[in-house]
Amino acid sequence: MKIIITRDSVTLDVSRNDTRMWAMRPNNGWPCSTLSGKGFTAEFDSDGLCDFDLKGTDGSAADVDSHELSAICCDLLKNRLPPSHHVYPVAVGQFLKS
Repeated sequence: MKIIITRDSVTLDVSRNDTRMWAMRPNNGWPCSTLSGKGFTAEFDSDGLCDFDLKGTDGSAADVDSHELSAICCDLLKNRLPPSHHVYPVAVGQFLKS
């Protein structure tokens, strides 16, 4: 996994292995994952998800469960993206339990 944080955006580059490991976490997995074993790149700006690329598949991005995509992005960014970054509320904060 690679994270690129700029002043205006954050880009998350997730490998096939990253999604597989995330979906199969003990006691916290994602049954029937639509992302497991697929790599993707997701870019967020202050308005939310602004670019998405599902890598290495013939499938369409429409085949990805949006709730799962939000959950994995939140999980992977919540301890790496500073809460003070203006993208944090749309990429992480809105998905955390208060």
